[in-house]
Amino acid sequence: RRHTRLQGDWSSDVCSSDLHQSELSIALKPEEWDLLRQVAQDKTIRGEDKYQNLLSTLYIFEYRDDQGQWFDINPYLADAKELRDG
Repeated sequence: RRHTRLQGDWSSDVCSSDLHQSELSIALKPEEWDLLRQVAQDKTIRGEDKYQNLLSTLYIFEYRDDQGQWFDINPYLADAKELRDG
């Protein structure tokens, strides 16, 4: 069985069902897209300081199960063109 622990809290806008990828994408800086690409590929973070904002705003999720811990990007961003075009 898999358990998920999220860093931070969802605000009412973030957890609404009409949240769109473009709304999330607009707020990201180019260097944050670079970090997200790395997380999507490696499923790790390197030095939490750089990633703290992305974790607290739920652009990156932390997952845990009986096999360990890993990170991944918010599923709303998985198909973002910015991830492919970097």
